[in-house]
Amino acid sequence: MSRIEVSYSLTQEQFMAAVEASWKAQGVSTRFCVLIGLAVVLVAGASMPFASWLGWPLLWLGAVLLAVAAIRTRVWRRAFQAARKYTQSIHVVFTDENIHVDSAEGTSDLNWTFYSAYRDIPDYVLLYMTRHAFSAIPKSAFDNEEDLRTVLRLADAKLEWAGAKWRCRGFLR
Repeated sequence: MSRIEVSYSLTQEQFMAAVEASWKAQGVSTRFCVLIGLAVVLVAGASMPFASWLGWPLLWLGAVLLAVAAIRTRVWRRAFQAARKYTQSIHVVFTDENIHVDSAEGTSDLNWTFYSAYRDIPDYVLLYMTRHAFSAIPKSAFDNEEDLRTVLRLADAKLEWAGAKWRCRGFLR
């Protein structure tokens, strides 16, 4: 039976790095949204003298894309600030049967079925409850590489890799 314990805490910057990595893995990073928004605004500006009927809608579209990127980031920052669990250390125990979590919000014994998918990204293991809600576990919290590989094997056996699951269901393009 596998039993891996990790303890960690996340700063707002670390949390936002995990959020951005999740967005990037889904193909909608903040950088991508900003670049597309700026490109649309530039095209709108260039088309204004020749076709204002096209320029104004493009200008609005670009502004909306830029606003969505800014608002989305602000919403996630506020979510971090509102979550009590990030005020103290988080202790997680992974076993074959469940995931035990101790945080400032309380203690939970979660079946693996509580999570729908996972992602292994460079600095974090992301366990998704939904496409947008996830737990970010820093890889630096693991005592050694073998413990990390054991948790990834458990996640692989119990969950689906997020990209494959969401592509099959049409969530990702």
